[in-house]
Amino acid sequence: MADAQPLDQPPALAPAAQAIITECDAELERYRAALDVGADPTVVTDWISQTQVERARAEADLHGQSGDSPRRMSQAEINDLVQALGDMATVLRDADPPTRPRSIRNSASGSPIRALRS
Repeated sequence: MADAQPLDQPPALAPAAQAIITECDAELERYRAALDVGADPTVVTDWISQTQVERARAEADLHGQSGDSPRRMSQAEINDLVQALGDMATVLRDADPPTRPRSIRNSASGSPIRALRS
């Protein structure tokens, strides 16, 4: 199960995101220096805002917070989940018929697993 999960992030994403963050930090320093020597604050503020958005996007990519990919479960988390679920076939077989899923209630096979597969 652990190996079947997608990677947390593509291997090339982390170095690319880090490079963008480094470049954004350098740009922000240049913009601050430009303000110190009298550059138009309105223009520089726009530059700073754009750079901060770009940096935040790269930071989200770096830390997997972009929201478009789920976090991978560790082997220990998967083991805990399997243990918590227990023997579901036994639970379903022994369940009171009205509480069983319809596919199992209507099955003549007697096996919850076979009923679910059919």
